[in-house]
Amino acid sequence: MEEAEKETKVVVNNIPITKKSKRRRFASGFSSNYIRALLVIVCFGIIGGVLLFVRAASTSYNLFPSNPIPKTITVSSSNSVELGVKFKSADSGYVTGVRFYKGAQNTGTHIGTLWDGKGDQLASVTFSGETNSGWQQANFAQPVAIAANVVYVVSYLAPNGHYSLNNNFFSSGSYVSGPLTALANGTSQRTANGVYMDTNSPAFPTRGMHGANFWVDLVFSTNLVSPPVAPAPPTSVNAVVSESSVIVSWNAGISAEPITSYYVFRNGTQIATVSGTTLSYTDTALTSGTTYSYQIKTFSSGLPVSALSEMATVTYNANTTTCPVGDTGTPPNCVAPTCPVGDTGTPPNCVAPTCPVGDTGTPPNCIAPPSTGGTPTSVWTPSPTANWQWVLTGTFSTTNAADMGTGVTAYSGAAADPTIFDIDGILNSGSTVQAIHALGDKAICYIEVGTAGNYYSASDEGISTTYFAQLQAAGDLSTNQLQGYPEYFININEPSAISIIESMIDQQCAAKGFDGVETDLDETLNNNEGTTPWTITTADEEAYLTTLANYMHSLNLAWIAKNLDDTGDTSFVDTMEPLAQGMISEESNYYGTTALWAPFETADKWIGNAEYTSDGETTAKFCPADNAVSVGDVNGVLFNVNLDASTYEPCR
Repeated sequence: MEEAEKETKVVVNNIPITKKSKRRRFASGFSSNYIRALLVIVCFGIIGGVLLFVRAASTSYNLFPSNPIPKTITVSSSNSVELGVKFKSADSGYVTGVRFYKGAQNTGTHIGTLWDGKGDQLASVTFSGETNSGWQQANFAQPVAIAANVVYVVSYLAPNGHYSLNNNFFSSGSYVSGPLTALANGTSQRTANGVYMDTNSPAFPTRGMHGANFWVDLVFSTNLVSPPVAPAPPTSVNAVVSESSVIVSWNAGISAEPITSYYVFRNGTQIATVSGTTLSYTDTALTSGTTYSYQIKTFSSGLPVSALSEMATVTYNANTTTCPVGDTGTPPNCVAPTCPVGDTGTPPNCVAPTCPVGDTGTPPNCIAPPSTGGTPTSVWTPSPTANWQWVLTGTFSTTNAADMGTGVTAYSGAAADPTIFDIDGILNSGSTVQAIHALGDKAICYIEVGTAGNYYSASDEGISTTYFAQLQAAGDLSTNQLQGYPEYFININEPSAISIIESMIDQQCAAKGFDGVETDLDETLNNNEGTTPWTITTADEEAYLTTLANYMHSLNLAWIAKNLDDTGDTSFVDTMEPLAQGMISEESNYYGTTALWAPFETADKWIGNAEYTSDGETTAKFCPADNAVSVGDVNGVLFNVNLDASTYEPCR
């Protein structure tokens, strides 16, 4: 999970989004027990004019007792996050609501959700009437039936963070409460418990850290609380005559469960079934001069079918007129021909665009030929002890003291001035790189190779079609958006994607004279689970990064690997280290992954470690450990999460 790595460039709903404040992991800590309450409630109700006898659930279960004291009642983080727990039941039954433990600082609108094991939402409810602290409960509009011995997830959104937790709660085994079992924490993200997802809106939580218990719970009953209520029929039913049909349309019905389908009736007889997302039907089995009446019913799985809707009546008379020659459609909806999108001229004289001379591909996916580059013999290797500065907000200036990181005091005393500057490869020009070289310093080119966001214009990139647009047109981007950010994962197995990324390295890094490349989000193997329609294996990731590293070396560019320790895979780091001239890591002290630096330390290669003030980090917390590395060198720096040069506190 990346921590702030990009400037604020995007505005969503009038709220600026910092491009790379992607928090990777969680701190944690919790305890458990279960509650069994025997309830027998006798209630009478009148439904449809008939007096019914309904008995509420005889037994209600929760995972945790009503009076625990979480080890950490309120964490310091204020980031919005979805928190959940994986569970299963030994008995079939009904989930009737969501519970969570709340500290006084856990504010905002909380939304509880029940998911199946694949991530499909089964029910959702917004909490209301909350107390200042303690257990909070919200009940679903309708109970949700669950099967025995099937894994589900119950979660809630904490929009302002400050949630409760116990670390390593599920690390020692499963937790059993009556028929309910909270699963033990496993060895991979797929088997982790508890689970979370950094997000500003309800989302299926898939990430895990330290087997943390976030004190999320469910209300489970073995008997149905009340009989299901039929959905409401559609409204505003309308029927319109066209040339050879009647088009019937309606407004959606209302149901406590997702609407599965609509039943279409003509003159009292059902003639069609359409999906729950379809709000119209075209009837062609008609006789001219006949009057027809249409009604619709709403159907949701597990609920009774609704009553018939209001009636729409029309008289059908066939229309024999035709559209003008060359037009498409049927009267009165005739459509004149137009040129294909991107073509110039007017039909039938449409002219398709072509790529510039020398480029490959087809518009708009024109790809400029790569530079011939050089040989790896002249690739720059950073000095292991070199201090560095990291500025990704806006353009960099060698005349700005804050950008240059000069005149500061290090944790260990007087700070050495940075000699390595890691800056945005697209927003900064070749003249900026030359200015850095004129001072005898080196420049690293920051680009993204694992995801793509529509952050830059064609003018920023100096090309006719942005790299994002090229990847999108080639079908190399995931359809699902990265949680909380307007970015999409790149299908690194596609040759077209590799070609586009190599063009970016050549045009933005090599052509501007940079010394090396920081390949951001080059560990998507660890991050893209559940967000892409394809599978990325460790072998795929290694092959992709090997291809890019060799290409960078052919252009005399050093490869500065990024967050290899984020995968938690020692063998992955071992495989990549020989190809890299150095590495950058974020928050490794904060999250305890510094042991994975070992291959780079043993090889005495440059390591740049970034810790962030937003996590409450100070140089006193992590600099002693960074400065104490005896084999190899670690160049630790405390930064502001926006990487805007406002905070630069080196360890030495």
